Amino acid sequence: MRDVYHFIKKEGVNPYPYGDVYGGQSEWREKWMNLEPNPDPYHTHVRDISSADHQWPHLRLLADFMNIGTVTARWQENPAEDDARSRAGRTTRTNVCLLEYYRDQKPPQCTRYKTRESLKTGLAGLKPDQNLTLRLFVVEDLSRTVIEALGYKFGVEPDFFREHLYAYAWNNPRDPWRDATNLEVDLEQRRWLQIRFPRARYFQKHTTYSIDARGEEMKFNVERRADDDENRGCKWDDPDALTSFMRSKASLWTKKRVSSGEPETAILLLDPTIQNGLPLWKGYKNWEKPPYPLRSDPLPEGPKQTSFFDDFVYWAQKPDCFPQLPSEECPSRIHIPVAALLHLLASEWLLIIDYVKARLNIIDWELAYPQHFVKNPDDIDGRMRKLHAWRRFIPVFREMLSDMLLHVFHSSSHIETMRGGDFDTRAWLAHQTNNDGRVHDLVTDVVLQPYKRDFALVLGAMEEFQKRLERLTQLAVQTSIVDDSRRSMADNRNLHRLTWLATLFLPLSFIAALLSMQSKVSELGHTLRMWAVIAAPSAGLTLFVVLLISSTTAKKAMSDFPWFGNWKPFVKKDSSRKRR
Repeated sequence: MRDVYHFIKKEGVNPYPYGDVYGGQSEWREKWMNLEPNPDPYHTHVRDISSADHQWPHLRLLADFMNIGTVTARWQENPAEDDARSRAGRTTRTNVCLLEYYRDQKPPQCTRYKTRESLKTGLAGLKPDQNLTLRLFVVEDLSRTVIEALGYKFGVEPDFFREHLYAYAWNNPRDPWRDATNLEVDLEQRRWLQIRFPRARYFQKHTTYSIDARGEEMKFNVERRADDDENRGCKWDDPDALTSFMRSKASLWTKKRVSSGEPETAILLLDPTIQNGLPLWKGYKNWEKPPYPLRSDPLPEGPKQTSFFDDFVYWAQKPDCFPQLPSEECPSRIHIPVAALLHLLASEWLLIIDYVKARLNIIDWELAYPQHFVKNPDDIDGRMRKLHAWRRFIPVFREMLSDMLLHVFHSSSHIETMRGGDFDTRAWLAHQTNNDGRVHDLVTDVVLQPYKRDFALVLGAMEEFQKRLERLTQLAVQTSIVDDSRRSMADNRNLHRLTWLATLFLPLSFIAALLSMQSKVSELGHTLRMWAVIAAPSAGLTLFVVLLISSTTAKKAMSDFPWFGNWKPFVKKDSSRKRR
């Protein structure tokens, strides 16, 4: 099995060492609870409501996460010495950035928290400010420290953290981490939204992906995995390079305001970034306008594009790069970070669109001209493997886009309804004094409208790719059938030549066998002359007879000749004719 399928367990290895959804977890869960005998208040709350005596069992995985510091599949009783993978390092991991937006329309104030103590001190020091309109806490990865601090301080629903832990495309019937699908009517009532999207990354060496990147993934607290696209080995590719896609999530929660003068409070959860490898095509372009040639101001430092978290923080502090709204339309200024997030996501999707288009074009050329674009023209399995990889990826991409258009933009996920600019969009309310803090009520449609067409364009491209993929699959199958037919014809020609050769040697072998009864060696010369005199005419006569009966005229005469009355043994019978 190739290492790309590393998540498939070997024979004899239990894929659910800590139990599955139907049982076997209680013993381990009790052991994990003993790791933290005196939990903090929010941790205690999650434990209580997810216990067997209550009716929120889906939150047990969040309680387990807070007990052991990571998802249960990565639990190790004897962890390595590496602090990033140890339980103490996981539970206290903190990378939080507080962005505070004020009414003066200036860039927000940025405060970073890297330790548990600094985060607690920062939360305790929050004070009311009449000029403050929005506090946004941006979190990279999750940990017990972050969940406890933010969850207890702002009364965050546990489901918000629970739904961010896993990013599987589908679940097995035994998987305990599957979260039940929410009804649309329930999604409308909650105060957070979640966006799923892929992130592409290029690795110049396969070992960088299979060893280094895999090691980084295991250090994440949340479950995220970079999947090989299995499309390497093309004509212009580096033989040892590959591209991967990681399913990611961005979750935005907003707090219900107690009074009208209180600033809005929001929490944005982002995924960590693999540091090995490079962004595909070196990432997106700088969205800031270049300075004028005659200006003497120092050039601003652009985004480093080394981390999705850092990129978002960078652009969230650049309000001039996004659509500006009057303060009466969006007093909280939450439209700035939302626009920065949508800008990043749209750029990532458009980059992936270009990559998928390139790969499908290459596969098309490989099928049309294998002698020029494939090292082994007979390797049809390699081309089919590339197509099957996209048959897995593209439906997942379409599902992500459809969910985003439905839950973020409240638009139909069918591209036909969006091409003419006629979006089936619910009119989102602007900020009101009786606003209950839901994201949908804070972000006006004016903020989302500029990005709606970009995501609709991406969804349309994905639908076209899926249709093209079906055509390429049919073409690959037909090409394989044609190649098999050509090989069969070549084999038949070779067999025909062998038959002629065997026919030629029949009389020669027969005469040689008759003359081999000569026991005296002194008379062998006479025997050879006798063999040549008899065998050569016999071989010629045999070839003449074979050629004669192989001719079309002879075949027709033999089939029409009445050998035994009306019985003609050389006439081919039609097997499809029904018996009377």
